[in-house]
Amino acid sequence: MQKKIILYLFFVVYMLSSSYIHAQKTYYVKTVNEAAAPEFEKQGNYMEYIGTDTDEENLFSKYTIDEFYQAYPTSNRATLRNAFIMVTTSTEIVDDMLTTFPGIYTSITDITNDLPELSYTPHYPDDYITSSVRIPFDTTTYDRKDLEYIDAPKAWGITDTINKVITIGISDAKVDDQISELSGKVSYINPYAASEPVNCTNGYRTHGTGVSVIAAAKGDNNEGTTGVCYDCDITATSLNNYDYYNLLLLAQDGVKVINISWGNHSNMAPAAYIASNPNHADQQECINEIVEDYDVVVVAAAGNDTSFDSNGANLVYDYPASYDNVISVSGVNHWYTIDNYPNNEPIFNAPNGENYMRFIENSVARYVDVDLTDPNNPSNPVGVYSQYWLPNNTYMHTLNEKVDIVSPGYQIPSYKYLGYNCTMDTDTLYGGKYVSGTSLAAPIVTGTVALMFKVNECLLPDEVESILKLTTKDIEVLPMNAFAEGYIGAGKLETGNAVEFVHEMQKSDGNAVIKDHVFYRYEFDLEKFNHDVSIENVTFKDDVVVNFVANNSISLKEGTHLVPNANGSITLKADNTINDVCVPSSRQANASNIPEITKETIENTSLNIFPNPSSNFISLQLSNSSDLIVSVEIYTIQGNLLSVINNEKSKKTISVDINNWRSGIYISKVITKRNETFTGKIVKQ
Repeated sequence: MQKKIILYLFFVVYMLSSSYIHAQKTYYVKTVNEAAAPEFEKQGNYMEYIGTDTDEENLFSKYTIDEFYQAYPTSNRATLRNAFIMVTTSTEIVDDMLTTFPGIYTSITDITNDLPELSYTPHYPDDYITSSVRIPFDTTTYDRKDLEYIDAPKAWGITDTINKVITIGISDAKVDDQISELSGKVSYINPYAASEPVNCTNGYRTHGTGVSVIAAAKGDNNEGTTGVCYDCDITATSLNNYDYYNLLLLAQDGVKVINISWGNHSNMAPAAYIASNPNHADQQECINEIVEDYDVVVVAAAGNDTSFDSNGANLVYDYPASYDNVISVSGVNHWYTIDNYPNNEPIFNAPNGENYMRFIENSVARYVDVDLTDPNNPSNPVGVYSQYWLPNNTYMHTLNEKVDIVSPGYQIPSYKYLGYNCTMDTDTLYGGKYVSGTSLAAPIVTGTVALMFKVNECLLPDEVESILKLTTKDIEVLPMNAFAEGYIGAGKLETGNAVEFVHEMQKSDGNAVIKDHVFYRYEFDLEKFNHDVSIENVTFKDDVVVNFVANNSISLKEGTHLVPNANGSITLKADNTINDVCVPSSRQANASNIPEITKETIENTSLNIFPNPSSNFISLQLSNSSDLIVSVEIYTIQGNLLSVINNEKSKKTISVDINNWRSGIYISKVITKRNETFTGKIVKQ
């Protein structure tokens, strides 16, 4: 107990002193006129005064200034041209400037925390339809209330303008690349055998198509339905019965995330399962190689076998979902709430007095038992893991301690899916247009991961998993899910929040928000916040391990508690040198074409960018080298390719016109004649 208290006090004190750690401030500086403003030039990481006034030089030489630039350089109004932004860790400079030069500076205001509340405009594809109630036997549309439930439109509002194609790996039955929803999107590796055609009379032969549609069906084509990542491509391969070699081939082919909506069922927990067979150990090792060596995220369905009987938990597992380095996905309901349970849905009245409603939002059980004392106001839903008619085999998706997250898995559109034919001309409870299973829950998570990569392709698998978990809705705390405590993972997938979180991590003025959750396990290791992190009404306790590093600040807001035990730890740091910019590799050099480069040549070569910041033109120059610039690639701060400039005459210097760029930070990637690469930051005023 003493150790817990010491840890608790340590972290409280640590955070109370955080204001001294995060000293960088942003100030809004107003001068009497534009000409009176001091002149600075960037030297290394800091601004250096280059004006001619001796008193100003003496003042500014005492302080460190990170940035000083005009707030509205292209404005035609004098009052706006007199405004400047100053970023500094030397907060004493403000009083010094105001008292020493009262005739120059009319005001200097701290605007560090004056960030606007961001509101992303949702994007709704023209084939995205939702309805407040499920319409029985409607065969003309696919209701995607499942995507509304995870706020996919919010994510699309962020990714829709990003011109980047992420490739999803699908290991499954053969994917039909001729249907309109997938045509032009699918390629194959280790081709399927002739004995594995898509066959509408055999559910096993349509499974891969249904999974692919959920993950990446075309959007905005006014036809059928839409996938979570509707502009993603697919590389498909068949599942392996005994080994995972095709999964490795997908990773080696360059996919970013692999979906596995299949598995081997077992009553053995992972340690015993791996020890029982060398093949199982090699399967785990193959997964490790895919994730650790190729930085590929692996998502797998947790299974469709209940982990409960009339006596309570009787855990079962599916593999590869229950292996390490796999994001295991189970299912959650999304159709109705107790308050809007429709008249055309039955309430099942059991002889033992229980009353079952089905498909209730946020319930991990298919049925909940409700109190009907007041028939007009049913209340107190309790998850049913052992219903009256099937006490030891009540249908429920697999839940266990290896589940990482839950996603919509009950009554999902089953376009060309399983054994329910390819035309989907029925709409019944257990088949037709809507079906249930973690085979559908998994590709919803996979599509979400692909959207996250659209925003930042350089995320590592551990970072992806941490973000998915940190942005979930906490449904384990709900009374109707109390029976499954410890088996639901971090919570319910929130696609909109996950993609927004990645976006905010990348922005130079971003604010990544974690809120309304209790975390008592898992490791969260995120060290690349380009600006701020806000933690609100969150408890990190027990075995949780947290390591966050942000460029500017980490704010602990009301309702936040840090109480790890002896097995847990919490580290919150600020590091204003963080400038995480994703510059994905765009070419692979052929070794036979690369001239011999000496170590001395590489070490003595540098890239100069000047003037920087700039508002019109900028020059990039190789110094101390006989090498020449072949081309320059310009990326946004999120890592999206903006333009490619070819240096046809291959000189040491190239000029870039930035007049039409928006103000902000960009990344230049210079490729030389010797196939060397140099990167640098460009600041557009």
